[in-house]
Amino acid sequence: MSNSPFLNLIADTMFERRYAKRTIETYLIWIKELILRGHP
Repeated sequence: MSNSPFLNLIADTMFERRYAKRTIETYLIWIKELILRGHP
């Protein structure tokens, strides 16, 4: 997992809601990109 408490919370919540592991990983990648790059 990530060092970010925010991303850990998202991953934990998605895991509890029974999202697939690959789906969680993909969502986290997209969220990280949005945070780092911002909105155009």
